[in-house]
Amino acid sequence: MRTVQKINQQSLTAIGIFHRSFRTACLNTLLLTVLWFSTGANAKEDWTCTDVASIKTDNVVLVCGVATAATEGEAREMALKRAKNEFDLVCQSSADCRDYETNIEPLRNTCSQGDDNQYKCYRGLRYIILAERKGAVPPPPVQAQEPEQVPEPMAKRPPPARSNPVPIFEVPPRPVSVGFGTFSLTLIRADLPDTSMDFAGGAFWFGYAFTKYIAARAALYSASNTKFIGEGADIDLAVSGRELQLLLGNNLDRKGFRIYLGLGRFSESWEDGGNQVESFNGSEYVFGLGYNFDRFTIEFTAAARDAAPYYQALKYQWIIKDYPDFLEDQLSVSSGSFNFQFRF
Repeated sequence: MRTVQKINQQSLTAIGIFHRSFRTACLNTLLLTVLWFSTGANAKEDWTCTDVASIKTDNVVLVCGVATAATEGEAREMALKRAKNEFDLVCQSSADCRDYETNIEPLRNTCSQGDDNQYKCYRGLRYIILAERKGAVPPPPVQAQEPEQVPEPMAKRPPPARSNPVPIFEVPPRPVSVGFGTFSLTLIRADLPDTSMDFAGGAFWFGYAFTKYIAARAALYSASNTKFIGEGADIDLAVSGRELQLLLGNNLDRKGFRIYLGLGRFSESWEDGGNQVESFNGSEYVFGLGYNFDRFTIEFTAAARDAAPYYQALKYQWIIKDYPDFLEDQLSVSSGSFNFQFRF
């Protein structure tokens, strides 16, 4: 009986010793595991940024940049650039990286100054490769559908807006005109219509239209005597002069028919055989009719001149002494011109 009790007591003692040993072994194993993970994690971080330049695991890339410079700021900046350059090299060589978007997370960033006063910096970066491809167009936002508009009754609808009619092409106004033409001057006795004094020659014209209805014009003219009053007169007369006219009419600066009335002043000289014998001036009433083409004008113009200056010239020269019954109110003077003008 004592032998059995002794054996049981020894068994219980052995079981207790085994239990304590097993518990101690488990605690030691757990402690070693924690220490191993802690030490491994720290070693991994140091290994990533010192032993090698980069490491890639699944969709995560760890890169490290190391740089040395005279100042800490320069060393930090250079280390960051080298870390980014390292990632670019790794990513461009990997099909599951170069075509996809990435996110970046900063890791280690430490600097120390060595014995040579140079700063050495470590910059660690973590890149996470996303599932979104580069350059992918995002889907358009969903727009709320507007409710269908019910048309209003015809009685409430406003009338449609009328578009402006297309303007008909119109040649722009051309106010300046320069040209030349014929010139004639005629003196007639009212009591003897068949007895006249005629001059024929040419004229140079210049005009400017201020508006469609108002214009001014000047002319220089020269003519020689073709018929003298009476018969048998042996006189070779030539006239030259200038005139200035103010015109009131329609279509003076535009394409189309033109018509006008006006007032003017003339200044004229008579020569007999090259010697000036008379010089005088007076007023005149002007009438004209023509057509404005796009670039030129063709027109006829006529003027009724003041006869008094001409009567005085004839009185003191040749005519009146041969015709004592030739009175001033019996004389009428007119001029005319058919001209061609360029329009500008």
